Amino acid sequence: MIPSLFQSQKKFILKCSFFTAMIIIAENGFSAPANDMMPKKFKLKSIFSKETKTNLSQEDGYRVIDFWASWCQSCKTNLERLEPLQKKLNHKQSSHQVYAVSVDESTDDAKSFFDVDAPGSKLKSIKKNAWLDTNQLLSNQLKFEGVPYLVVVDPNGKIVMKHNGVLEKSDIKKIESILKLKQVSTASISEPKLKSSSKSKLKSKSPDKHHLNLLTESYALE
Repeated sequence: MIPSLFQSQKKFILKCSFFTAMIIIAENGFSAPANDMMPKKFKLKSIFSKETKTNLSQEDGYRVIDFWASWCQSCKTNLERLEPLQKKLNHKQSSHQVYAVSVDESTDDAKSFFDVDAPGSKLKSIKKNAWLDTNQLLSNQLKFEGVPYLVVVDPNGKIVMKHNGVLEKSDIKKIESILKLKQVSTASISEPKLKSSSKSKLKSKSPDKHHLNLLTESYALE
């Protein structure tokens, strides 16, 4: 009787630990090391045009692929945090791109997310790069269990970052680091400019033409 009670308590504790871990992951997310390749057989359909994509490994630049759904509040948060990144890429005319890939069942469900007064109505940059994972072919091959989910893919199709859950500032910085958006060009580094007060001090310490003439005359008299 006592051993069976102990076993029941042990199972209960393990279940509680499991569900607690799942809640923490859902709320905070986690970044996992990535070393696998992007699947090659899938079909992404543009939500707002007739364009389709079946391969990302032959494109220049990195692809930040964020999987989302119109009913997912955490997904909205992630898209809002990726919007400035896509704006920056557009401004730099970069070959890197953010792909907002919906796992909704229909294009209409995904499109309604961006309607006027809808949750994603202000996501202008993301909207232009919104895709539908047709029949969830890509999602199933990547084998993630829920949204939001993000991967960063290099030009060779290698997945270099995975993240499950809400994106924090540190995650965005990590993505920017991978895309090398924060590197400073040596050409843009100039000499430090002196303040006007510093210039005046230097000027006062330097002998002007009048003082040089006086020094010349004094040497001549000697």
